[in-house]
Amino acid sequence: MGTLCFFLGLFSSDIVNKSKKEGSIRFEFVENSHRRHVDVKLPEKATENSVGYDFFSPEKMALAPGEEHMFWTDVKVHLKQDEALMISPRSSIGIKKNLMLANTIGMIDPDYYGNEENDGSIGICLYNYGTERALIEKGGRIAQGTVITVVHDKIPGNSNKRKGGIGSTGQ
Repeated sequence: MGTLCFFLGLFSSDIVNKSKKEGSIRFEFVENSHRRHVDVKLPEKATENSVGYDFFSPEKMALAPGEEHMFWTDVKVHLKQDEALMISPRSSIGIKKNLMLANTIGMIDPDYYGNEENDGSIGICLYNYGTERALIEKGGRIAQGTVITVVHDKIPGNSNKRKGGIGSTGQ
């Protein structure tokens, strides 16, 4: 397991929105009190017909074989109640760099936005399964997020309020 380093400080807070069709998805920077990086980039589609939004590395990092690192993006996403954001690896990360998402697939629920633990900052944990060091450049594309529609069942769910992510609702 890799070591997670936190960089805290005050930054300017220009909230920039990106939207698709009537604003159903909106990426924003997290509040200053939760920021770890000064100059991060919001996710964007590489082409007009891309399905996923590319996420960019907020830092330069070299991962040794067997090492993992959590890249906190300082980005949160506002979703409708029937949407989720699925985080998956970009093909070039796995094929060219021998990296994978440590949790294989990430799922961002609509109530993750603005949670009290980290304001909804999306974390992307990469694991080096290769035999050589893998270099991630600052600003390099590290994952992609795809909006999916969720069909809710009619069974009443738990009414607990989300406080964070990565196991915060139970193990």
